[in-house]
Amino acid sequence: MVRGEYGGSGGYAIAAIYDYIDGELVEIFNPDMFSEKYVFTAKYLDEYKVLVESVTLKEKFTFDISQSPTIYLNMIYDENKKVKSKEVPTVSAINGAFPIKLVSEKNYYLFLRQRVIGVNNADTIGYIESFVNLLNNDIKVVDMGAYMKGQKEILDRYTKNLYERFR
Repeated sequence: MVRGEYGGSGGYAIAAIYDYIDGELVEIFNPDMFSEKYVFTAKYLDEYKVLVESVTLKEKFTFDISQSPTIYLNMIYDENKKVKSKEVPTVSAINGAFPIKLVSEKNYYLFLRQRVIGVNNADTIGYIESFVNLLNNDIKVVDMGAYMKGQKEILDRYTKNLYERFR
């Protein structure tokens, strides 16, 4: 694995994994390969929420940003907690890539982290974290979750109902 970072505090990961196949080095993972296969959308919801969806996996995660400073919330929401801004949150490219090699297995795993970005690149709403299996040189997400500093978000029935209500 070749690994590094660039881009300062909101940095991006350089992560490439190669396999030696039939006498040649073959790239089996890089951030672009992952981003092309696993696509995300994001949007602000009323009541100080942010919805992130993994289009590929059909997984939905909701972040509660109600504890953000009022001056920040006023950029996005009106006095009735309704979205007024045309701003759209985004999910960044991979910010962290950490290899995992289990002694009992021949294949590699990766723990990947991507930022959920708000009104500007310095605005980190939370993170999407993916546990990826590279068995047979295929990039496959085994588990995905959402993380917000200070709390762990779990996609439950309430979140699904909230998404359907604001869709």
